[in-house]
Amino acid sequence: MTDAKLKTPSPDRWHSISVPKRRPEDRICNFGEVALGYDEGQALVEASRCITCPNPKCVEGCPVELDIPGFIKLIKESKFEEAIHKVKEKNSLPAICGRVCPQEVQCESKCVLGIKGESVAIGYLERFSVSTTFPSVGVSCHATGLGEWVWAIRQPTVEPKPERRPMVDVILEISERLGLREKYYDALNEWIRRAYGGDLKPENQWDPNAPLKFESIMDTILRDRFGDDKGLEYFKQHGYLKWPKRVEEVYWRAFSDVRVPIYLEWIIRAGRKSRAIARTGISSDYTYLCSNKLANSWFMEEI
Repeated sequence: MTDAKLKTPSPDRWHSISVPKRRPEDRICNFGEVALGYDEGQALVEASRCITCPNPKCVEGCPVELDIPGFIKLIKESKFEEAIHKVKEKNSLPAICGRVCPQEVQCESKCVLGIKGESVAIGYLERFSVSTTFPSVGVSCHATGLGEWVWAIRQPTVEPKPERRPMVDVILEISERLGLREKYYDALNEWIRRAYGGDLKPENQWDPNAPLKFESIMDTILRDRFGDDKGLEYFKQHGYLKWPKRVEEVYWRAFSDVRVPIYLEWIIRAGRKSRAIARTGISSDYTYLCSNKLANSWFMEEI
């Protein structure tokens, strides 16, 4: 699903490592990330470009003053566990910041290597530090335009650390220890009923006497919905599955006589709370969004 796989490159002091990206023909089929991030070999090479300045200007360019040379040095030494802990000393959201922070005008713009060549790819290294310790395999279904439905899974871009497990597996183990397997299975079936449009087929029901793993749960759901040959391994190999929409799914309003809500239920609850706050007469240094007058005009009365 990516462009030709990049071989682990040789270190080049003045040029950063190009990040693998998904092919355009794959990008148009779902909303997955375009830039896939570094694998371990690429991250090690990119980290080796850092010269560990005694007076690191990159730290000055970081809004939270992250110890950038510190965590990059740990990546360089393959101490990935220590690297993520170093990052989290100042930043509790490295997976997000590694993707959305404008590093090119912050930390990377201060990198001294950028004077003569290309700055160290600090953002991609920060993103890599998280991907080595927090694996995730999830599923999602997106309506990609008028023509097709697409079901895709997301996968780690690097091999997860062996001691790391999905959160669901940890919860399953805890429920086993507490003797709550039956209740967890009931909750799991309810979740599938709501999230995946109905109960599992009888032949795919859980065995209440058998322990479950997150991947086995997802494999069962996928095979139940798409057929025995479309389990988790199929999606790991192919990335996604797509199929054409029916006419009534594209132009559903003509086939369904329904009332389409133009608001969400939480707005009604927010209206009640806002009116209650407005009635207290509490004064503040800022203007309330909802005065008594505004509360009555902006929020619907509960019917």
